Amino acid sequence: MTAPVRALPILVRPSPTDTVSSFIHRLAEANHLKPSHLLAWLRPPPEHRGQVSLDRLAAVSGRTADALQRTLSDLRCGHCDQPLAKITDMGRPARWCSPICRDTAYRKRRDAIRTSPLQRGVESVCETCGTHVVRDRSVRWCSRACRSTSMERRRTCGRCGTPFTAAKTGRSRLWCSPRCRDAAYKDRHRARP
Repeated sequence: MTAPVRALPILVRPSPTDTVSSFIHRLAEANHLKPSHLLAWLRPPPEHRGQVSLDRLAAVSGRTADALQRTLSDLRCGHCDQPLAKITDMGRPARWCSPICRDTAYRKRRDAIRTSPLQRGVESVCETCGTHVVRDRSVRWCSRACRSTSMERRRTCGRCGTPFTAAKTGRSRLWCSPRCRDAAYKDRHRARP
């Protein structure tokens, strides 16, 4: 048999900014208790594990469970601020009262990230056509057509314009033969001041 839960001698008024844990902490400090001991006592017996029992917290704080649900921030929906319908003793605590509120809160967070100054856009210049592009990250081309054109240019010799065959095409190849490579090297060094 467990002892009945009675109100503590010194009662603390919950504020709308309090969470369950901050309210328990303030309640324990006011009554000169360790917050960890009060927290363990407020969990459902006999194991005293899992989430805090709302009925036990209401009895200890001298408030009703409905009043705590309306006041404590983590017992209200994170979107519409309505009291959560069901508080479970075990598992992860609920944050939203319905899937609609959950989805709406997700969309608001996602849109806030997208419109933040860091995510508004990075300006780049297309390597193929020179168009200015604003995206969420740096890009090399403005479209798939420009990318394809750039890839085709890579498959032609940078000196004589001869197309490469598929077997000879490598990622770092710029010339069709050692002769074109050497000639391009000489041209670059002649152009130096």
